[in-house]
Amino acid sequence: MTKTRRLSAKQILKKAIEALPEKTNLTYIDYRDNLDNEQMAKVLGGHSDDIVEAMDFDDYEAIRELLKEGVPEEEEREKLIGSDQHFHQFMDECRDRDESTPYADLLKNTRRKMVRFMVPGSDGNFNYEMECDSWRWDAAKTEAEAKKLAGAAKIDFETNRNALIDIVQNATYGGSLCVLGYVESKELADAVEHLLRDEEKHRVRITFTDPQLLILDRMNGSGHDEGVKGTIVFEFGHKDLGTRDGVMQLDHRGAGTGYSWSDDIAAVVYTYYKSDPKIELLGGQPEAK
Repeated sequence: MTKTRRLSAKQILKKAIEALPEKTNLTYIDYRDNLDNEQMAKVLGGHSDDIVEAMDFDDYEAIRELLKEGVPEEEEREKLIGSDQHFHQFMDECRDRDESTPYADLLKNTRRKMVRFMVPGSDGNFNYEMECDSWRWDAAKTEAEAKKLAGAAKIDFETNRNALIDIVQNATYGGSLCVLGYVESKELADAVEHLLRDEEKHRVRITFTDPQLLILDRMNGSGHDEGVKGTIVFEFGHKDLGTRDGVMQLDHRGAGTGYSWSDDIAAVVYTYYKSDPKIELLGGQPEAK
């Protein structure tokens, strides 16, 4: 009778590694999974690394499945798993071959988001503010403030007179001036990554045509928006990014930036604000995909 030769844990490890594919994917992202509002706010603020570092996907079952494929005999698998040193070597080998891209996959699944693009003030920072108590103002002061909004956004006042005066009269608590758009998340994330690749030289230019202009008081939860005619251009660099006070701010509940216009205050129909601005990456060529 021939006696079956039993392999050592080291020999089983060698067998298991030899059976591994050259590359594998240990993390699967379902097509229904995407970045949540808090995560997307971090992306716009230039902090995508925080999201990646916080990701904690369980790859143990995928590793066990690779072991099962390479070592069909259950007794041998259990022997390898029972040897902490050798099984950890096998897990390390699997992870070295892992080509999973969970962050990129989640971003790809993340569709349009409501985003505020903050209009700069006279100091060049993206923080133009309209004063409060416009309900007290006479016609002359109201028109003067409307002209200031036109100047800040660099659009023609006469063409947009009615819309601008409506904004001033209805945004009685004042607030920040911005363009509000329902924009593709991936395109904005790519623009931010361009800035992160060279924080000194790279810049981004985003051009809107006939957008929605909004005054928002995100602390008290008030404001008003109107459609305007003309182009509004935002050009910015890495220093202008920020989760709470950057040039691009997510306008959704849960973004951590106070009251949102889209969800908390006006409960808008997102598609009404759908926008496909022209996005230009300046100061260098983007990395090849």
